[in-house]
Amino acid sequence: MTAAGLAVRFGFVYDEVEDIRLGVDEICFAAFGDQQRDGTVEITFRVAPQLIVVEGTGSFSDSVVAPGLNDLSRLVLAAVADEHDVKVAVHHVEFRLVKRHPDRAASV
Repeated sequence: MTAAGLAVRFGFVYDEVEDIRLGVDEICFAAFGDQQRDGTVEITFRVAPQLIVVEGTGSFSDSVVAPGLNDLSRLVLAAVADEHDVKVAVHHVEFRLVKRHPDRAASV
């Protein structure tokens, strides 16, 4: 919701906001799974008129390995995000999602 709210405030149109919302949802499930986990997650949002970047890291005290990206998640993310990456390990996860306005050039 935060990423979508920021995207609206920075002029992203409805379809782009929905892409961001769906992309963040997919990437968070890949990074954390559906189990409750004890730990700390830090998410950073970088927003400009031409793009939004959502980056995060998580450190966990349990031994659960997050599911990572499956084939369907990869297809969804390829359709809704310009860039994405998820790195999972037993106690640590990192993720990144980038969405650009299609009519505005920008680099990260």
